[in-house]
Amino acid sequence: WLSVPLLEPHLDELIIHSPELTMRRIATGEIFVAGISMSGESRPELPNWLLRQNAVQINQARIIWIDEKRNAPLLSLGSFNLTLHSPLWRGLVKNHRFALSTIPSAGTSSPILAQGSFYGDDITKTQEWDGHFSVQLKNTDLAAFKPWADYPLDVHTGVGSANADIRFKNHALQSVASQ
Repeated sequence: WLSVPLLEPHLDELIIHSPELTMRRIATGEIFVAGISMSGESRPELPNWLLRQNAVQINQARIIWIDEKRNAPLLSLGSFNLTLHSPLWRGLVKNHRFALSTIPSAGTSSPILAQGSFYGDDITKTQEWDGHFSVQLKNTDLAAFKPWADYPLDVHTGVGSANADIRFKNHALQSVASQ
């Protein structure tokens, strides 16, 4: 019933089951998502509309990352689950909560968990967003992620678990705390 006063379709819940998405970075650095170049003019209408919905869920997705610039092996994020909550009362202050879990094809057989919240309503103005999130890693080999990630120090080996709480504002880290 909110669609009429809001003058746009407004869903109580949008659920997407088992999608597969391929993301690719070519040697020049250009990124393609589902075969569509991310270079050029932005079209934020759909992502901004999704931020205005009460709840968006993606269940049991598979995301494939192909990085030709780094000449890295394919990285797959299986059992990818994402929930975004933006109830109308939170939406009035541009607040969104999210939870994410996935099992990567390398580095760990345990799920990587993330959850948090942020303030913002326009995907083209993320520099104005602020929020926090926590990440949980269990039995993770950071060296296994070296083909896809740069570290501030040279990591050769090491398996461990960690919980990190991260706060950000205006595209900058405000704080990082870890256990």
